[in-house]
Amino acid sequence: MLAMKSILAKSDKLPLLVFDEIDSGISGRIAQSVGKSLKSLSEFHQILCITHLPQIAGFADVHYTVEKLKRISNHFYNKKLTLDQRVREVAS
Repeated sequence: MLAMKSILAKSDKLPLLVFDEIDSGISGRIAQSVGKSLKSLSEFHQILCITHLPQIAGFADVHYTVEKLKRISNHFYNKKLTLDQRVREVAS
């Protein structure tokens, strides 16, 4: 899907692209290539990407954390991170 969206990015009229767990089964240099591709796509679309890999997350302009509230089922908490928080999250 990422490859197709990369090719069609200029003509595609979708304003938002969501990639959930895009890091599944990859690491290292491949993950860095995926991050670069997502960054390139962000010139034409808003990108929402769920990832656990710093090689991908490091290319983002904005980071959010998402946590499941343990006491309440199916409820989540998200928070926009500051620059310092972003650095700590990506580095950990």
